[in-house]
Amino acid sequence: MDLSVVIVNYGQVGLVKQCLKGIRNAGWQFYFEVFVVMNGPDDGCAQMVSQEFPRVKTLHTKGTIGLGEANNMGIKSSIGKHILILNPDVAIESRVIENMIDYLDNNLEVGLVAPKLLNPDQSLQHSTYRFPNLFTPLYRRTWLGKTKAGRKGLASYLMTDWDHGANRSVDWLLGACLLIRRQDLNQVGDFDKRFKLYFEDVDLCRRFWEQNKKVVYLADINLVHYHHRESAKWSLLRSLFSRVTWLHLASAVKYFWKYRGKSARQAASPPVI
Repeated sequence: MDLSVVIVNYGQVGLVKQCLKGIRNAGWQFYFEVFVVMNGPDDGCAQMVSQEFPRVKTLHTKGTIGLGEANNMGIKSSIGKHILILNPDVAIESRVIENMIDYLDNNLEVGLVAPKLLNPDQSLQHSTYRFPNLFTPLYRRTWLGKTKAGRKGLASYLMTDWDHGANRSVDWLLGACLLIRRQDLNQVGDFDKRFKLYFEDVDLCRRFWEQNKKVVYLADINLVHYHHRESAKWSLLRSLFSRVTWLHLASAVKYFWKYRGKSARQAASPPVI
C-alpha cells in the first residue's frame, strides 16, 4: 500500500463529501486507502460515506476525543508506506499528492512535508510558523495581539518576513495537509493525545526536528484550504468566554510544560531547499 489518507470528521459532513470527491477525481495511479474517523455525535457522515464512497473505511470514536487522538485511530488502522493527514476542508487536486510523495521519497533527510495553502480567493494562507513562545497564544487569542509587541511577535511567528515563494524547511506546519513517511512516524511517535485541540501539529513537528528530520514547506505545490480561523475574530469578551480560546490556551500550557527547560531547534532560517 503506497498511501493511507486519514480524515477526521467532526460535524463536517458536507466538507467530507467534497474532500472525498476530490480524492476520487484525482486519478491516483497508486495503491491507496482512505479512513474517515467519525469523532463526536452521529451527523449522518458515516451513512453518506458508506453509500457514496463504499471503498472508504470509517472508524468511530467513543464520544468526542481530541483531534490528534482521532488521527491516531486512523494511523493505527492503516498500512500505507506514506500517511496523509488531511483536513476535510482541503480541496484535493490532480498531481498534488503525487508530487508531495515524490519529494519525500527523493529527500530522505526530510520527514514531513506540506503544500502551500491558499485561501479560496487564491491569496496566501499562513501555514508556516516559527515555534511559539509563552506570549504567542495570548497574542493570537486576545486583544494583546493588537499591541506593538503583539504585532511584532505575531509577524515573527507567522513568518511574514518571507514571501513563501520557495521550498524551505520551517519550524512547524499547519496540520491541515501533512505527508509523513510511516517509518519516520514510527520513530518519532504518533500525535500526543494530551493536546485536545491546537498544538498537536506544533508538537509533532518539534519531535521530527528532535530526530534530525526536516519539516519542509513545498511552495511549488498548492492546495486550497477553506479555513475559518476563530482567533482572527477577537474581542475582549469573546476571547475571555470562547471555549475554543480556552482549549487553545490549555493546549499551550501543556506544550510549554512538556518542553520546559528545553530549547527548540530553530529551523526558520535555513538555506532554500
